[in-house]
Formats: sequence, C-alpha cells, structure tokens
Amino acid sequence: MGGGDDGGEYGVSVRLGGGLMLFGRVMTDGRVNARVRCDLSENLAMKANAQSVTPHLSLGGEVFWAGQHRKSGMAMLLATTQIRCLPSTQVSLASDFMYNHMSRDVTASFGYDYILRQCRLRGQIDSNGCVAAFLEERLNMGLNFTLSAEVDIKRKITSLDLG
Repeated sequence: MGGGDDGGEYGVSVRLGGGLMLFGRVMTDGRVNARVRCDLSENLAMKANAQSVTPHLSLGGEVFWAGQHRKSGMAMLLATTQIRCLPSTQVSLASDFMYNHMSRDVTASFGYDYILRQCRLRGQIDSNGCVAAFLEERLNMGLNFTLSAEVDIKRKITSLDLG
C-alpha cells in the first residue's frame, strides 16, 4: 500500500509458462502500470511497459532485440486520453518515437482522435512523410458515411476512399 494522501495501490504478478511474466498495478486514483516480460532464450528477453501517469496521460516504452532478424530498437509512447473540451466533444492525442539501432532507422508520429456528437475525425502524421485522415459521420441509426485519405510523400502514393 502507498502512504500519505496518495491512497493505495494493488498489484499482481503472474508467471505463465514459456518464460512469460505479467506484472500489473492499479492505484486508487486511477493510474495503472503494466509490464510484460518474455524470456525467449538465455540471452534474449523482450519487455513492454505501459504506465498511466494521470487519469489523462499515459507513457510507455520498449527496448527489444530480435537476433535472428538482426533488428533492435527502442520505442516510446506519449498519449492523452479523452480530454473533454465541450460536453459532447472528446479529443485524444498520441505521439510515439521508434529507433532501430541496427538499421539506424528513426520514426516519429503524432495522431489525434476528435469525437463530436455525430462524427469522428482521426488523423496521423509521421516523419516518413505519411499523412492520413479518417472522417466518419453518423447519418442515421446504422447508416454511416466514411471518408479517408492518405498521402505518402516519399513514395508519391495517394489514396482516397469513400464508404
């Protein structure tokens, strides 16, 4: 249990077969921590971590090495969850960063999800030159109109979908 005014925390650790372990903690103020560890061999382990810092902010990170494919990397995630601007409006924002040590490839992206009473607008932009947007409008019960577009500037590819 935590001390002071921070309430308390409850945690569990579970060891599953095959070197897989799950760890979790929930604080009474709504924050959540989760970790996964998988021992693939004596010298190789994969780990993932997600942490809810506040009720509206989550952070995550991962470091990995896949020896067979000669890939290694590091990823970080920053996300907000459902910020209410108006009573009928919600906005979620997220960004991530990925680094592959072997290929020296770096990718960063930023995304948003904007929910209004009858429509939803989602989008993403990344450092590879890809921009995407998705609009969904609820016209009637069970009838939706969707429009999505994607532009890949590096590969000079564009797509537009109607549904």
